[in-house]
Amino acid sequence: MVFIDKKNFPQSNVWRVSKYGIDRRGYSILELMVVIALVSIISALSIPSFLQWRQETELKHVLRTVAEMAHNARVYAMTSNTPTHLYIGMLDNSCVLVSTDKNCSCITSANCHIEGTSWKANFGGLTTAISYSNVAKKELKKHSITFSPLGTTHFGSNTRLRVSNAPLSATITFSILGRVKTCTATSMTGFATC
Repeated sequence: MVFIDKKNFPQSNVWRVSKYGIDRRGYSILELMVVIALVSIISALSIPSFLQWRQETELKHVLRTVAEMAHNARVYAMTSNTPTHLYIGMLDNSCVLVSTDKNCSCITSANCHIEGTSWKANFGGLTTAISYSNVAKKELKKHSITFSPLGTTHFGSNTRLRVSNAPLSATITFSILGRVKTCTATSMTGFATC
């Protein structure tokens, strides 16, 4: 039997001095396996919620950005007394931009400025798709919504953009008077339901 003086031996949570000598402390393999199993179960339960939150956040971002850019285009058209175009690149979902030049696109966006400022939002890395509900497929390559100097649009009826992201979908409606309204198919914080 080994005898160790307790006063001279450092105490820690790993080593313990008992009446039988030095005793090693630590976690057994069973305790480690239980902790790993619990962490795995919690992770498996939280991943679907995280993915749904990410999809909702991405959809909200696209809705707010397009609605804000449309509002800015309308305000600029009224204040500058110049027709202003909101271009939406849909086939590649690459960008939304505002310009006074009707021939702008995502490819030529470097030349599209309003008073030296580029109004462009890129959605290249997102999985959200934007499409028109009342435009023929051949016109989807390049389409713009034009706001007149009075703040109205140049089409005869309301135009709707459908924004979708896996199970979620939303609609952006442009009225003849130039108003922009957003709504979602499912209940989502910050947006009305359609």
